Amino acid sequence: MLKTIFPFSFRAKSVGSLVVTILCYLVAGALISFLFSWLASLWLIGWIFNVIFSIIDLYFFVGIIISVLVFLDIVK
Repeated sequence: MLKTIFPFSFRAKSVGSLVVTILCYLVAGALISFLFSWLASLWLIGWIFNVIFSIIDLYFFVGIIISVLVFLDIVK
């Protein structure tokens, strides 16, 4: 089930692919953060974007953790 939710995390088989996976998650998180920080400043619906951003941020964090666990052969 994890492979369907986090397909990019299971590519971390070597150090290079682990670094690329982590960098992709960080860059995607930074881009989404920039977008949602602008949308969160809206007056009435800003809190909705804050909640959505928190969920997406949690997804990126868990994706990084899973890629490290796959690299260490804890999760297969």
